[in-house]
Amino acid sequence: MSELGLTFKEQLRLKAAITSTMEKPSDWICKNTSLRQKKYSFVDHEYQIDFVNDKHRIVTAKKCAQIGFTEILLRWMLCFLVQHQGSQTIFTQPTDTDVGKFAKSRVDVLFEECDIIKRLGTGGIDSAYLKRVGHSFLNLRGTFGTKAAISVPSDANVYDEIDFSNPRVLSQFKSRLQHSKYKLERLISTPTLPNYGVSALYNQSDQKQVVLKCNHCGHYQFLTWENHIWIRRHTDGAVFRKDPDSIDLYVAKPWEFKPYIACEKCEREVDRSWHGGCREWVAAHPERASDLDNGISGYHISQLDVPFVDVSDIVKASDKRFPEGYKKEQDFNNFVLGKEYAGGEGMKIDDEVAKLASLRMDMPKAASGTFVGVDLGATCNVVVVKDFWLRDRDYRVPVVVAAFEIPSERLEYADNEFDRYRPLFLVSDAQPYTTTVSKLAKLPKYEDRFKICYFGGKKAFTVSDIIVTANRTQMLDAVTDDLPKGDVMVADSVPDEFWPHLKNLVKVKAEDDDGTVYYEYVKVGDDHYGFALGYALLARKMFYELKPRSAGGSAPVEITGARTTL
Repeated sequence: MSELGLTFKEQLRLKAAITSTMEKPSDWICKNTSLRQKKYSFVDHEYQIDFVNDKHRIVTAKKCAQIGFTEILLRWMLCFLVQHQGSQTIFTQPTDTDVGKFAKSRVDVLFEECDIIKRLGTGGIDSAYLKRVGHSFLNLRGTFGTKAAISVPSDANVYDEIDFSNPRVLSQFKSRLQHSKYKLERLISTPTLPNYGVSALYNQSDQKQVVLKCNHCGHYQFLTWENHIWIRRHTDGAVFRKDPDSIDLYVAKPWEFKPYIACEKCEREVDRSWHGGCREWVAAHPERASDLDNGISGYHISQLDVPFVDVSDIVKASDKRFPEGYKKEQDFNNFVLGKEYAGGEGMKIDDEVAKLASLRMDMPKAASGTFVGVDLGATCNVVVVKDFWLRDRDYRVPVVVAAFEIPSERLEYADNEFDRYRPLFLVSDAQPYTTTVSKLAKLPKYEDRFKICYFGGKKAFTVSDIIVTANRTQMLDAVTDDLPKGDVMVADSVPDEFWPHLKNLVKVKAEDDDGTVYYEYVKVGDDHYGFALGYALLARKMFYELKPRSAGGSAPVEITGARTTL
């Protein structure tokens, strides 16, 4: 064939690759991209096919670690850029440092091995943050450590590891989709905490999981760590269901045993491969994703569902006695099972803390010498704290003696409620009813003992007139650090919603622009009483440190273990 004929054939192939918007992304990826100098294949990664072909505008995946979702989304984005020439996309990584590594190890290698990119050209652009594909552009950004938010419009965004990303920056990137007719979003992550990040998105989705059909008895089931792990002894073929005793045997002599996954019904070893129709995605709530534009299509996958992950590696990861075992149960749940974990360093308030910090006491209708905290919202939450001498302490202990709600339309009259407790000091959330609470704070009867709070700065608090600027993390740490130690107590007659609100005070690790690691509280559910208690404890701290001259009220009182009414 002549050189002109070859050129013409290549031109036809290039045109087909660009204009074949009807071709499934999975087919396009296999035809046009390579991995380690071989054509890309979904063999042993068949679980990715439905995900990459999903036509929903918003798709999320709550996943275990190291199963190729980042890799396949990069190829999905390349497919979009080629098929939609003139488009812009954004691909985020948690940090700016991650972007640099990702660009060199993944993006540059993919571009070098892709013939279509070579034909379309890159326009001489070779930056870690910007790649060109013909007339389309791929923007790579971190959410921590990035000095400036990107200002270009976007047609499709991929957010990788959203649980470890800066949610404020992710919101800025989302806004770049506003004028696109596509507005595609792909959000994936190893989960961390319940109802946070990818867990919250998955909870709102149709909640797809991988179902397995037993190749022996035909029973359909979702594989779980609790019900499907067995261990076989090589010498005599004896089998043991996973439990603490069988794990001890495996830890002692791992060379004598082989873990495997068995059917929960017939208890025979199952084939985890996707061949022969034994595996498929099944939605728990298909109606939630019936609308391609407004529904969220969600996927959850653990290493139990991934054929190339050896079951022995999963079992070893579960036990810290193995060198490769995770030291924390939270990490095993997050990274191996792809499940959120309630507890750990980020969630300090639980049922045990509620039991420890509860004090037998009726909520009083009136009191004196108290500290009041107010969290504003459609319903305003109020917490009243009073100091007590307890028999087993040689210091004053702040006790939540009252917690109640005030409708926002009654907020301007809230001083009548506050005054029943004759407060020594009050701190209120400043927003959204700034004008109303400012008027309350300026009432002569409070004489500079009522402050409205904004968050900012590194100091515990600074004061200017009626405004206190407080460090948000330090204020909430006073709640989550002192309750587990019993240094803050709570009347057991508080409303039912009180403790659920406090359990939602959850802290996650973050990173600033200079790469410094810090922790911040994130919203995982209603936490209004938690903030109100934080404001009340801040009021107490300010009272003792500022010593306002007009303060009166009663001294701390003694209380016994008997039921008490103030």
